Amino acid sequence: MTLESELARAFDEDVLERYGKRFVALLQASGVVTPEVRRALDLNCDTGYATLPLADSLAVTAQVVAISDDRFRLKQLHQKLSAPIRRRIFPHKEGFRRLPFADGTFDAVWGSFPDRRAEPLKPLLRQMFRVLAPGGRLALCLPVHGSFIELIHACGGASGEGGLQELMASAPQLPTVEGLCQALERQGAAEVVAAQESFVLAVAPPAGEDRLVARHLAPLWLKNSREAPARLDEAVREPMEVRVQLACVTARRDRPLDDTTP
Repeated sequence: MTLESELARAFDEDVLERYGKRFVALLQASGVVTPEVRRALDLNCDTGYATLPLADSLAVTAQVVAISDDRFRLKQLHQKLSAPIRRRIFPHKEGFRRLPFADGTFDAVWGSFPDRRAEPLKPLLRQMFRVLAPGGRLALCLPVHGSFIELIHACGGASGEGGLQELMASAPQLPTVEGLCQALERQGAAEVVAAQESFVLAVAPPAGEDRLVARHLAPLWLKNSREAPARLDEAVREPMEVRVQLACVTARRDRPLDDTTP
């Protein structure tokens, strides 16, 4: 069994309880899913942890296309679908950066990105708006700037003199809430709203064995995420709290896309 397949099999256990449920709650409160939606797109369905509860809020005749480029996580979603649900939820192995759907196909589009980066942002938003019908709504839920600072400081400090500066300089830059809203507005979005939540994750030694922190979240704060288990074991000598900043940004497609939008 590969590491990717092992992580997919344990995704709900590792990610959902401590972390992923907050993404689901923000999406449910966003207003992107309403009884009027007839066809929806989940951009990053993973194991269906958000797809299934959001689909429950739709009319029984509504359909959801759920895409992921991770075949192992997609397999977990397939295994959850009973025969009646298979008539409403349609999983596909696709990447979210080049959507193979016609313009204006969906009434609602959402993307939840708990453990991967939704970048580059501009082409992603253009794809979301392209497949969204005029008047339709989208929601993007992800960690934002200010998250995982304690992990960066702990691992950087454990690397000796200059380690913190080096790690902070190389760490992936999470988007800001303001940057997300401005990017949507530049695409011609209307009614741009950002809901935010701040919470703490408890991390204790041996932190390298904490699969949520060392495997799933490492790509969000560490350039070479394969180093995360060893670096965390070295850096986290006692229990610590790690602050996570979440944002769920919603918008409505108000007009046709303009190819000249910067």
